[in-house]
Amino acid sequence: MKAYNMMDDFRFLYPRKSDMHKNIRRDRGHLNMLVNTWCLFYNDSVREKAIDLITELNYYYEGITDGEIMFSDECSPEYKEQIIAVTRQCIYKKMSAYRRLRDYHHEVLRSHPKAGYVCFSLDIDKNTHNYLTTDVHNNLIKDLVKKFTNNFKSLTLYSHVAAYFWVLLRRRDGYPYLHFTLYFKEKDFNHVVGLSINKTWLNVLEKQGLKGSIRYFIITEDFIGPRLSKGGVAGDRCLYEVSPYHDDEKNELFIYNDYNGADILQEMSSNINKINNKVFELHLYTLSKLTFVFPGKNKSQGFSKIKK
Repeated sequence: MKAYNMMDDFRFLYPRKSDMHKNIRRDRGHLNMLVNTWCLFYNDSVREKAIDLITELNYYYEGITDGEIMFSDECSPEYKEQIIAVTRQCIYKKMSAYRRLRDYHHEVLRSHPKAGYVCFSLDIDKNTHNYLTTDVHNNLIKDLVKKFTNNFKSLTLYSHVAAYFWVLLRRRDGYPYLHFTLYFKEKDFNHVVGLSINKTWLNVLEKQGLKGSIRYFIITEDFIGPRLSKGGVAGDRCLYEVSPYHDDEKNELFIYNDYNGADILQEMSSNINKINNKVFELHLYTLSKLTFVFPGKNKSQGFSKIKK
């Protein structure tokens, strides 16, 4: 399988020799694609805030002329170099994040070749307590991931879990949320798993006086995740099922995107009750590109020990 190369999406920052002595117009469609498939931020010490690099590139980037990256006149030469440097640095970090996820996934399968998995996202309602500021929301997320994992480990169900990892993602409105992948020792599991996860997460929220939701992104013969998703409302990119012809035997399942608008499922739902390595690595690649990092020295990924 051809290795994924994150640089391909940002080829305009790495002009090829073939681009030399050519006038290349700005690819607006390509930049728009990056908005929905990447999450790139850096902390600007001068402005003392997190800067969305995709937005900056979309605003200043003009194209490539004779092998040179061109920015608009509004962007000073110093800031141009800064944007290019920090964007490249962020891409390298994403590549490292992907390698960690991929290596962990392969290690799990080496120890548990018959493993099954469940993918789901956990979110907090920012309107709880009248309104949560970004800083308060960030601290809550960090605290709740510990509470959720500790409570889940106390369940009898946890004895069937081989490993798990989580990544921090970012909603479209800027607020972070968590995406989990649980590996079970055996592929055969049913909806009881989802009900236990739901109960654990909702109990954690209730004890903190919070509201939130959960969305699943996996379908197997015995586990239809979207039907267990909680907290969404029709029309708000939720996951739900309807009977369009009023026939109970012909329910149709609609699978919408995650809280950040991304297609987290990719093609996993079509691989019934098995892990297809090529598809799953694409899933990990997508997660890596969308991983969000809090300001300061904070983790954007977390891994459990793999049970032997």
